Amino acid sequence: FPLLCIVGLAVLVLGPLLKPGYVFFLDFVMAPEHQLDWDSYNSGGALLSSLPLDALFHFLIAILPASFVQKVVLVSIFLVIGSAMWRALPRRLGLTPRLLATTFYLINPFVYERFTAGQIGILFGYAFLPLILKFFQQAFVKKDTRSIGLAVLFWTLQIIFAPHFLVITGVGLAVIFIFNLLSRQSSADLVLANDWVQKKNKYQIIAKIFLKIILLFIILNSFWLVPAVFLRNGLVFQIDGAHFPAYRSAADDRYGLVMNLVGLYGFWRERTSAGELVLAKDTLQAWSLLWVVFFIPMYFGGKYLYKQARP
Repeated sequence: FPLLCIVGLAVLVLGPLLKPGYVFFLDFVMAPEHQLDWDSYNSGGALLSSLPLDALFHFLIAILPASFVQKVVLVSIFLVIGSAMWRALPRRLGLTPRLLATTFYLINPFVYERFTAGQIGILFGYAFLPLILKFFQQAFVKKDTRSIGLAVLFWTLQIIFAPHFLVITGVGLAVIFIFNLLSRQSSADLVLANDWVQKKNKYQIIAKIFLKIILLFIILNSFWLVPAVFLRNGLVFQIDGAHFPAYRSAADDRYGLVMNLVGLYGFWRERTSAGELVLAKDTLQAWSLLWVVFFIPMYFGGKYLYKQARP
């Protein structure tokens, strides 16, 4: 049933975009042929992290119509976003809360703005994020190798789609790491007292898990990390202070920057493409009040889960 709901939402959102032919996005344009451009990696500044995805498109378009491959990608975005969020939510929440949370994660201003811009990689990375954070937390709580492996595997997939998630997910890992260091109970079989020896053991266990995650990540991502670090010819190394003003988050004309970000808006194209994008907030004058309605159940739901997780 949840999968049918996700498929229904995907079809509802995509609608006429599933008709035969090509769909032209700003950052996602497909053509009948897709050649591997080795020059873009050798001297063009592209990171090798995108090479597996580039090779996959090259293979698929060689055996299937490119327009069909594009439609599969568009549908897959929404299926992966919905399915990953559904799997990341605790079963004890029940059917209705999980469906509502999944729907909200699937259909919101952030997804809309990035989708219309054709930032397919960002959306796939966004889809994997809740699942990865869940596996990170499970790794610290259960201390199992499976959770570590799944977390790093999906993190690697994120970076293949969009290297931005090296930092985004890395920050999430750091927060979870610090949270478990400061928490009273950080594993299912570790009960702490005020004794320093027991606290020291706790810190050592958490540190070892963190180091295992980092080590496995370096191993799986060495195919692009090593060339990027030692050759330093990627465009990412040419980023300087002049780029930040151009790509900074956009503020809302009425409510400012913070409220715009809280409302899941703030894409930098809001400043440069006024009139090109029709946003929900443009037709809802009191859209900020609508977000208050959304965040009230989020607050109480988060408070409930926190109480349930306490020892």
